[in-house]
Amino acid sequence: MRTTLVPLPGQTTLAEYERLQAQIAAAQTTLRTKYGSDAKWALIMPGVALANMTVFISQFSAISTLAGEGVPSMATEGLAWFRDLTAPDPMWGLPVLCAAATLAMVESGAMSAEMGQAGAAKTMKWVMRAFALVFIPAGGYVPAAVGLLWFSNSLFSLAQAGVLRSKPLRRAPPQLAGLD
Repeated sequence: MRTTLVPLPGQTTLAEYERLQAQIAAAQTTLRTKYGSDAKWALIMPGVALANMTVFISQFSAISTLAGEGVPSMATEGLAWFRDLTAPDPMWGLPVLCAAATLAMVESGAMSAEMGQAGAAKTMKWVMRAFALVFIPAGGYVPAAVGLLWFSNSLFSLAQAGVLRSKPLRRAPPQLAGLD
């Protein structure tokens, strides 16, 4: 117990710790003054992510249930090579498209806002890459309706990220620059 209280070589003393804290606080104040406070976004984003997850899970559950019940219109109203949305994709095209769209989202940085800090983002990227590749064999066993839902959501997310990252949109008009 005593060794944890005695400063060891390379260990920060209380005075040095307080000095570093003051430097960090000053830097944070400078950044907040220059760029504005993002504290509200730090509080809002987990709620947005939870809402998105809830909507996706409810959509997934509803589509899976409808496909499992064998709704007649889902059995005949598919398109292209997957005519029957209640059965798995016979050509494995949807699982491959889903994996490609998910990989495109990960590699383009479309998911970077959800991934958080740098170290966690690297790990999350590898998890999402693996998940995309695992979806190819796993997607061969889910109804085509689920694959179509996943693919359309991935394409929409990719397009949305592209639009939100476009330079014309990122330049706020002067009348909106002061709004938070």
